[in-house]
Amino acid sequence: MSRKRAFLDHAAVAVNDLAWHLDFFTRVLGMTESRRQESPEGKVLQIWLDGGVQLVQAQPDGLTTYGHSRHLGIVLDDFTQTIKDALATPGVKQIPGAPATWLQLPGGLVLELFPAVDGAIEKALQLDINQMQVEMRRQNNGKKIVKDTGKA
Repeated sequence: MSRKRAFLDHAAVAVNDLAWHLDFFTRVLGMTESRRQESPEGKVLQIWLDGGVQLVQAQPDGLTTYGHSRHLGIVLDDFTQTIKDALATPGVKQIPGAPATWLQLPGGLVLELFPAVDGAIEKALQLDINQMQVEMRRQNNGKKIVKDTGKA
């Protein structure tokens, strides 16, 4: 029996203030915006960041008000300085009774921060999983890629 394998493509989280969270993730954590979705009126609805985070503007009546994530685990290059920068950001606080690496952002989103192993972030960010999947689908004439193990 072959071992099952999977990877996390992204984690989408509903946030109460998309602009604030975009600023925090880019300025404090050093992530980069990779794409965004806007309404026909030009209102930003969702933002994707390199590293697998998708920020979704919470709506008062709709799916994005439910199923909030418990937390995001994020690996950091400059761990000590990033924690200091995060805590210096208005509205960000450590969670009482939790390790110092657990922070809560305004609106309730919780981050668990980890120090990176040397070179790990650079290697992870070199992978463009979405582009790899697009190319594999193209090579397979748009068919879903399913490995048949011959077992039911």
